[in-house]
Amino acid sequence: MVPLEKKQTYLTQALSTPKIKAFYNLLVGISIPLLDEEMNESDLLFIGIVNSIVSNNRHQFDLQYEKKSRSNPTKDSKTPFVNDDFLIFCLIVGIIKFQLDKTWILNVLGVRTHDKTTITFENIVRENYFSKSNCFEVVLMFFQMKDRGLINDTLVNDTLDSISSNQRIFESRSDFLIICTICAYDLCIKLKIVPDGGEIKLLQEFNVRFLKRMKLVTWIIQLVVMIVFLYVMIRLLSLWPAIKVFFDKYGYVFALMGALGITFIGNSIPQIKKKSFELILRLFGYSEGLIKRSLR
Repeated sequence: MVPLEKKQTYLTQALSTPKIKAFYNLLVGISIPLLDEEMNESDLLFIGIVNSIVSNNRHQFDLQYEKKSRSNPTKDSKTPFVNDDFLIFCLIVGIIKFQLDKTWILNVLGVRTHDKTTITFENIVRENYFSKSNCFEVVLMFFQMKDRGLINDTLVNDTLDSISSNQRIFESRSDFLIICTICAYDLCIKLKIVPDGGEIKLLQEFNVRFLKRMKLVTWIIQLVVMIVFLYVMIRLLSLWPAIKVFFDKYGYVFALMGALGITFIGNSIPQIKKKSFELILRLFGYSEGLIKRSLR
């Protein structure tokens, strides 16, 4: 890795750019810069996408994604965003995170120059994560966003080897690759400090399994609550016929209210799931910092 002073000099200059700062903060897990009305439209859209990934807000991501996916560039008519590595990477993270169709992003990647970064993006979309053609730094950062449980010792070693062999990274014209390299190197060092089989490593592995099980528990609790609610309603109607008569008399009103209620609940389901999951984690004593990371 290049000397530390070069890294600090680069970051001091680069992080004065809103887009680079937002991307760097996303990778290292700190707060994203606030939107500023003076930002250009491209930066506003990018930071909106980053915020949707951090907050695990599919609706917000869909709004930003819909704006970009209207464009269908070709090799003869490229648009500037096609070569924006920061934007393309974050779009890929969001598309995979929220399980959207991958056809559009693959078409966009097919328009780009077929360099190592583009090949890595294509392999990530196709889940070919461990191809030797990949930029391991980029794959490691993708795993950091998607699922830390996918990070293994082989990937960490390959990433360190790649970084060590590239002594001229700060001469690169790609801020995207420089930021990924800096963050990947710092992450590798942290992971190397924690040996396999050590207490901290075992706790990290347990945390991944625990979160998956808590999501299942949250879903089961929501299902049970719904079943109990329906059972109580049915019992009330059978025990008190007067209630049924009342419903029959004003059935059209309750039908309208029910339709509106179902629509509202349908639109709120992602937030309800998120809040329920957060409540379960709080009941199990999860710290505020871990909760924020888990809700990404």
